[in-house]
Order: sequence, then C-alpha cells, then structure tokens
Amino acid sequence: ARLIEEFGFTHEQAAKAVGKSRSAVTNLLRLIQLAKPVQAMLLAGDIDMGHARALLPLPGASQVALAQRIAAQGLSVREAERMATALALAGGQIGDKKTKTKASEGALAHDPDMDRLTREIADLIGLNAQFKLKGKGGELRIQFSQFDELDSLLKKLGIEA
Repeated sequence: ARLIEEFGFTHEQAAKAVGKSRSAVTNLLRLIQLAKPVQAMLLAGDIDMGHARALLPLPGASQVALAQRIAAQGLSVREAERMATALALAGGQIGDKKTKTKASEGALAHDPDMDRLTREIADLIGLNAQFKLKGKGGELRIQFSQFDELDSLLKKLGIEA
C-alpha cells in the first residue's frame, strides 16, 4: 500500500517490486477496506483470505457479525460467499427478519455457475465484480477504489483513457 500511496506505483508496478502477481496485490489491497476487527481475525488466522474477500460488499457491522459466524461455525469459503451474497442482496443485518426472508429467497435463486463466472471475471480483471440478474437480463458491476485500477481495466479492454 505504501508503494502505491507514497510513490504513486500502479498495482502492476507494486506487484513487480514485491515479486507477486498484480491480481494478488490488488486482492490484498482490497482487504484493507475490511472492518478493523475482521482484519484482526484474518491476521489471527480465524478466517482466511477467501472468507475475507466474501465479506467486502457488506457494511462494517455485517462484516464483523458474519466473520464471527464463519469462525465459530467453521464455514467454508463457498458457504461464506453464499451468506454474504444473501446479506448484501437483503441490505439488512444478520438476524433481521428482512434479511432472513430475502436470504432464503436468494438461496433458492442461487446459481453456482454465476458464482464461478463472477470469480473468474474478478480474478481476470483483478477487481471485485458482481452480477445482478433481472428477469432475462441483468447487470455486471465492476468496483474500483482508485482510478489507476480503472485505467488498468480499460487497458485490458483495449480502451485508451
């Protein structure tokens, strides 16, 4: 993070400097967005990076609550992803009636192929990607936190910024 903030490195330049892939650097930097208690759980080994990435779309309090549940119940990364997706779609907190209702609806509509496709796109572009299905169509949302991430994506797509 210091290489990027202090020296203006792109993710790709920082990756070369530390001997990691660009996607690994980008994924690690995304984890900085986690709530501090969740970061502490990750450092302590209570949850792993796959669990932590699944928590990113959630607000801080929901991140902490779900991370605690993941650690206590020993959930797999896939189970954590399903729970985080259901919570994000519901827009509520763990334990809310609203969340339970929408989470159960989300579980019925859960599509493992879409999860796989989402992960593959995110790995390919090095950014968080989400699908939102609507009838026979939908949206593909790609999140970036810095303009150099957007520039990198545009270059991969062959678009000059």
